[in-house]
Amino acid sequence: MGPGAWDNALPAETRAIMVQNAPTFLDELQDPNANAADADALATLDMPVRLTEGTESPPILARVIDRLVDLIPGATRELIDGAGHVPQLTTPERYVAATTRAAQRASA
Repeated sequence: MGPGAWDNALPAETRAIMVQNAPTFLDELQDPNANAADADALATLDMPVRLTEGTESPPILARVIDRLVDLIPGATRELIDGAGHVPQLTTPERYVAATTRAAQRASA
């Protein structure tokens, strides 16, 4: 979310939750299987999957989405202009619009 986000963009409640969850996050980072994806399970998904990414997201996230699109049958992706790693916070209106479009396509 960029420099200063902790103090300027995140509400106090969100910061408190992140601090509370920090030990779990550290455990996840130290998990030797943290970067493993169950390719077989993802290949059997039988539901609409829409992946979003933001133009301001860290570049590694695009590679993660590339891999997920390869693994999940019929998965689609949408690039949200101006969105960061947490699009519902950085560009909530655009994120809701993208989610609404995906839901409408899935129900059509």
